[in-house]
Amino acid sequence: MFLFKTISLAGFNPGLNPLIQNQNNVGLNPLFQNRMPVAPPINFEEKYKDQLSKLNEMGFSDKVANLEALKATNGNVEVAIERMMNLNSEK
Repeated sequence: MFLFKTISLAGFNPGLNPLIQNQNNVGLNPLFQNRMPVAPPINFEEKYKDQLSKLNEMGFSDKVANLEALKATNGNVEVAIERMMNLNSEK
């Protein structure tokens, strides 16, 4: 047989816990109010500069299309070329 203990929430103040938010953010620790961790922006042109250079040397001169293909393929030049060739053949 299981016995459950009843817990009284009388006097519980969610405003004292920064992990519990109420609608008006009343009583919350100001360090945690409306803050979400934000990753720094990624400079894909810098990240994929070697791959962009390689694509350009191979005759793929559309920098925007090259960058989009590299982003979609996590920098894999061979797969990026296949992707661009497939997209061009569908047009």
